[in-house]
Amino acid sequence: MAASNLADDNNAAVAAADPLTSLSGWLRPGGHRLTFFATREELQELLDAGLPGAFDPWHLTGADVVPRPDQTDRYYQCPWTSGVVDLLALDRKPGGRSRTNIFIWSERLTNRLPPLEPGTAFEGLCSFNGFLLIQPGDREDPSGYRETSLCIVDRIVNTTTGEERRYPEYFRVFNRLRRLVRKRLIASTVLMYPDGAEYVDTRTRWTRAAAAAHATGTEFILHGRSCRPLESALLTS
Repeated sequence: MAASNLADDNNAAVAAADPLTSLSGWLRPGGHRLTFFATREELQELLDAGLPGAFDPWHLTGADVVPRPDQTDRYYQCPWTSGVVDLLALDRKPGGRSRTNIFIWSERLTNRLPPLEPGTAFEGLCSFNGFLLIQPGDREDPSGYRETSLCIVDRIVNTTTGEERRYPEYFRVFNRLRRLVRKRLIASTVLMYPDGAEYVDTRTRWTRAAAAAHATGTEFILHGRSCRPLESALLTS
């Protein structure tokens, strides 16, 4: 996959790659993740601003885990896809439950999706094809609103053949989104323990909108603990 300059969206020229369609023999040496607290509305704003028009059209996809029709005590992945990048419309499964893994891909970078048949390892294939992964905080969890993650696997290796695949264009878009997110982060996290002790986590930070949601009574959870934004950071931001 050829490199391009995202600073000039109009001049990007990349040949779309064929997708990986099997996970057999492939492993990921590592990946990249940014974890933070934000609202769904903010995530949509970030995608609108950060997904470069040079790689339009962008799409959302993923897989809902549903009971097998022949064995209702067993579950399998049922892929879905959308032609629009609309988190607020697509963050719910049929039936209303939240989706925890939503992948973002471009037709200009990948010429088609992996097979959409139910029962396949579709989410694994999305990850191993370099698609960007958004894991929105779960609003249905009875213990509170959890953190959001922005993730990518930008390199995979086949242990049998030695073949390597890299996804530099998706990684550049990931970095572009990561920079936009970091510009909005204003406060560290304070973890609150039942005995009254508190611990400051500087790795997972809050946007102003998330901090405002907490101020109106929304509970937030990190590492299984109730948490809040660090007030001193809010006062100086």
